[in-house]
Amino acid sequence: LRLDERWGATPSAIDTCLRVAEYHDISVRLEFFNDGSNSS
Repeated sequence: LRLDERWGATPSAIDTCLRVAEYHDISVRLEFFNDGSNSS
């Protein structure tokens, strides 16, 4: 399964994805991009 912040990876979507992945014993790919605006 793949989650991407650009597709609306809300907390509930992330939770559902992780639950389904655990149930079916499959991996999850998370893609979150940093545009550098929050860099220190």
